[in-house]
Amino acid sequence: MTDQELFDHHQQKLAEIPADLRYRMIALVRSKISPKDSAMVRGEIAAAPLTWWHTHHLFFGMAVRNSIRQAGLGEVEHAWLGNLDDFWVPIVEAAMDWPTLEEYLRTEYSRDPDRVMSDHWLRVSIDADSVQFYIHPSGFSGDTPNYVVEGNTLRHDPRLSRNEA
Repeated sequence: MTDQELFDHHQQKLAEIPADLRYRMIALVRSKISPKDSAMVRGEIAAAPLTWWHTHHLFFGMAVRNSIRQAGLGEVEHAWLGNLDDFWVPIVEAAMDWPTLEEYLRTEYSRDPDRVMSDHWLRVSIDADSVQFYIHPSGFSGDTPNYVVEGNTLRHDPRLSRNEA
């Protein structure tokens, strides 16, 4: 099988996964990959889109596969999947196409700050060094702590006051 045929095979396998299960798998993988590893994987995909994964199957690929299994999204629950080895590559590639929460907030907020704040009930503060926000889960009268966004991680920072966001 050529590299292109294998790439096409992986894409076909990804398309076979029902959308809701595919979304959960991609979201799981995205949540497990650190921003540093994400940047490394994105770089490798950009440099060798058909073969980037060849040197990563033994450790990285198996870890992705096992995470999917441990989350109850694998072959035991979905026997039709067969072997997850056919699925981890396109799932990782799809996960790399998703922005991190920090990237999303930086991009969307710069486009339309009013929409981001009204759609997500956020007060957002973005500068070159950090993205911070105050969550309003009950509308603008909500009362929850402030968070600093780092990649896909929300880190509670009690030093931030509601008025600084």
